[in-house]
Amino acid sequence: MAECRPAAYLNGTRQKRDVPLSREARAQLQLKRIEKINLRQQEELGRERVPVSVAAMSIVKYCSETKDYMVPSAWGRIPRDEDPYATKQSNGCCTAM
Repeated sequence: MAECRPAAYLNGTRQKRDVPLSREARAQLQLKRIEKINLRQQEELGRERVPVSVAAMSIVKYCSETKDYMVPSAWGRIPRDEDPYATKQSNGCCTAM
C-alpha cells in the first residue's frame, strides 16, 4: 500500500512551515521584513513631491492649451486632413483582407 504523503516529502524537500522555527530564526525573518519595509519607506521619502495645487494648475494649463481632437464640442470641428482619428478614405469602395 502506497503512503499518502505530500509531494514535497516525496521529492526530498520540505516546506518552511513543516518544522517550527527557532526563536533566532524567527527574529532573523522579522528583521529582514523590517529592513525591507524600511528600504521601501526610504525610497518613498526620496521621491519628488509636488503640491496638489501646483499639479492641478498644471493639468488645467495643459488642458486649456492642448487641442483634444476627441472633444469637438470644446474645440470646434477639425479639418479631416488634420484629424489623426479620422478614418482614411481609400480610392476604392472596399478593402480585401
